Amino acid sequence: MLAASVNPADLNMIEGTYGIKPKKFPSVPGIEGVGEVLYADPASGLKPGDWVVPKIANGFLGTWQPYIVANNGDMIKLQSKLPLVSAATILGNPITAYRMLKEFETLKPGDCVLQNGGNSAVGEAVIQLCREFQLQCISLIRPRPKFELKPLKARLLSLGNRDTKIITEDELKSTMKGKRAQLGLDCIGGKSAMDVIRFLESSRTMVTYGGMSRDPVIIRASQLIFNDIRIKGFWLSRDAEMNSWDNQTKVINEFTSLMASGKFVPPVHKLLPLAKYRVAFKDKGQKGVKYIFTFDNKKAKE
Repeated sequence: MLAASVNPADLNMIEGTYGIKPKKFPSVPGIEGVGEVLYADPASGLKPGDWVVPKIANGFLGTWQPYIVANNGDMIKLQSKLPLVSAATILGNPITAYRMLKEFETLKPGDCVLQNGGNSAVGEAVIQLCREFQLQCISLIRPRPKFELKPLKARLLSLGNRDTKIITEDELKSTMKGKRAQLGLDCIGGKSAMDVIRFLESSRTMVTYGGMSRDPVIIRASQLIFNDIRIKGFWLSRDAEMNSWDNQTKVINEFTSLMASGKFVPPVHKLLPLAKYRVAFKDKGQKGVKYIFTFDNKKAKE
């Protein structure tokens, strides 16, 4: 591998709390990353020098290591060379954002997507995709001191279109006055999820794809009965198993084009040699930085 990202799912798997357990031990963590082909079976369609990402549906290959021996069909070739961080993070968060925007509601230009966790890696991907799909994106972020809030809002707004709004939870009611969203996205649960549900249009869907607060997602009976609100869950690993990988590859190729043209940028990140893994483990995402493990410093260039 050239580089591998550190995701909450990786840490949860190490803790034994993730939805999938390693099939055997010892096991190498790592779901997402990018590698360069050194040797390849001609029947695989790959050749030395190609950049590849692993197929999630084929089980976790363990990207936190410098070399992987993979079976034919375990990898997807990237159609063009990308910045290292873009390639290392293309598989998880962007695909999650794309699937949620496409699979649960038929959205048309001008429709509104309301999400919490707006400064998460998936949240940033949603903002950028809403720009490309001509959707309005209203993103909730946690309140914080003004000196932190102002630059964060400015950075997130720069990823979107003129209809993008970045608001704190206490600004939600005034922002959504007289307005309803056509899709809700939730990665936090608890009260934050309830806030998203409250401002959904009738007969619309909220998709929960994370539970950062570890609080349950609660919906009132009246919202189910009178508003016909739907609650769905999304998990990329399950989605990858249920959908054709030809379709997944098509989506990855679309993102490759966006990233290569500079229209889609990766989240704020920090490169680390694997030997410094304790830094990423200690942070646990609290600093708003996505850590990327590198294995060949000569090739690990942003």
